[in-house]
Amino acid sequence: MAEGDCRIIPVVDIATIGKTTNAKIPAVDLQRIGRQLTDACLNIGFIEKAFSSTGKFFELPLAVKEKLGGDFKKHELRESFDVEFCFTRYPDEEIPDFGASVVHVMTALDELSDKLILALQSGLCVKNNFLVKAHSRKREPTGNRTLMRILYYPPVPSHRPEGTMRCGAHTDYGTITLLLQDGLGGLEVKTRSGAWVPAPPLESAVLVNVADLLQRWTNNQLIATEHRVMMPATEHLQKLPRRSIAYFVHPDDDVMVEPLDGKGGLPPVNAEDWLNKRYKESIQY
Repeated sequence: MAEGDCRIIPVVDIATIGKTTNAKIPAVDLQRIGRQLTDACLNIGFIEKAFSSTGKFFELPLAVKEKLGGDFKKHELRESFDVEFCFTRYPDEEIPDFGASVVHVMTALDELSDKLILALQSGLCVKNNFLVKAHSRKREPTGNRTLMRILYYPPVPSHRPEGTMRCGAHTDYGTITLLLQDGLGGLEVKTRSGAWVPAPPLESAVLVNVADLLQRWTNNQLIATEHRVMMPATEHLQKLPRRSIAYFVHPDDDVMVEPLDGKGGLPPVNAEDWLNKRYKESIQY
């Protein structure tokens, strides 16, 4: 979120950089977009197709989903399925062309993330192409933990344990997160003043969140977006499932993350060590 108590999620049009290769993006556009990317909604045209191609996974029998590595929270009403570019265990027998559809969505999000990192690098006046180089192995089988998570929030049961939620408040661990969400809503983000504000879904839009390591790189200039998913307020909406797709962009494992301005403050951390620490904390939760 932007500084202060902003009650509206800012929207940034990236049409210019979205239709060009990284090498051809005009510097003026990189600077304009880079200055606006604290967290914002970004236009892209394949969101409905993404949900239609991935949603069938959660209709599979539980045994099949668990075999493929799905995650099914006991204290939160959600299921998830994580994939990386090296992933090969797709349920193509049960859902024809599922793997190809997932790779298509993941590739589009990765290409967008490349442009956003380049824009951030320009907006933050980072020299020597450092941020781009720090994310150079996102598609390789080792050396980077970037992944796409397909999320499914089932209808809310009428009888549920006390304290059950769709997703508790948290920040993401890496550099940025690109989030696609369906039309149901429920996502909220926390402002710097501590107020929770809705992040309603916009048609053909991607929500971009600042994550932990970008906060450290910018020496707290950009603050990791704390967010949560609330239960629907009405009984009608509680009977509907919610879907989202998150693309978690992480630096390469061997990158040391420290303030880019060289002014000290936050101590250096190794990217892989930081992610392992945060994953361990989430498992304990």
